[in-house]
Amino acid sequence: MFSRCGFSTALRQVQRGYTTSRVVDARRNSFKPYLLLGAGLCLGGYGYLSFSQKRVAGIDSDCYTPLSIQEIRDVNHDSKIYKLAYSDQEARAEIPVSSSVYVKDDSMQIMRPFTPISSSDSKGYLELLIKLYPDGSMSQFLKDRTVGDVLEVRGPIVNWEYQANAYKAIGMVAGGSGITPMYQIIRGILQNPEDNTRVSLIYANRSEEDILLRQELEYLAKLHPKQFTLYFVVDKAPETREWSQGVGFVTREMISQHLPKPAGDVKILVCGPDGMMRHISGPRARDWSQGGVSGLLKELGYSAEQVYKF
Repeated sequence: MFSRCGFSTALRQVQRGYTTSRVVDARRNSFKPYLLLGAGLCLGGYGYLSFSQKRVAGIDSDCYTPLSIQEIRDVNHDSKIYKLAYSDQEARAEIPVSSSVYVKDDSMQIMRPFTPISSSDSKGYLELLIKLYPDGSMSQFLKDRTVGDVLEVRGPIVNWEYQANAYKAIGMVAGGSGITPMYQIIRGILQNPEDNTRVSLIYANRSEEDILLRQELEYLAKLHPKQFTLYFVVDKAPETREWSQGVGFVTREMISQHLPKPAGDVKILVCGPDGMMRHISGPRARDWSQGGVSGLLKELGYSAEQVYKF
């Protein structure tokens, strides 16, 4: 079983994803996705996660902390928001931009990273938006949880180290639940009055009903029209009303029109299902480092240094 403080410093992660179909199964892999490092992780290698150097109020990056499920809200037919309460109701998470937390299930010997969607200044709780898949081991575990049950959580874990104004513009392509890291970054940028980074997002889903965090994203785009632009793409346009945004696959034309052009002060972030990743940016390397860039982004002239794959 996983010990609460099983890893005292940091772990190298070679398996990472934001859709619940990617589950770290410790029974099968015997911890192969991880290699204990002596001195923390360097994000410069692009396949790594950096653990926070200090305890964050309510949770810890070195130890699993039991958090009680305070509320479960249905988002759509296959996604839920889990609101987890800290033992100290006055605690504020202060989770860094572009970071995640691990949730574990000792009974199945699996652990899984999720990106919090709650604001960093939320008091007394942490919220996770989770898409539940019929064949996902962690999905089955979470589907059976009810209010009052306990989830064990460890973090925060920095995925991609962001600094305000490090880029003139950031473009994003997200699919499905791959929106959660993008939303965290978007909100972190827009909530910082000193951060002038422009952000543009292409967000693809099967249908209009599958668009997660739609109200929140549209609100931010309306509130910050000069700094944040939003473009939805669905596989099939709604039949009952007019749809003025994208339909089908994300295309070269969509990227050219809605995302910043390749430049030294531009970064493109990509997160979504494997098929979308192959189409847009290419997958990560076999060792789960960033690897090279392929797909539409390569065709449009973006370099490996200008692209980050979650």
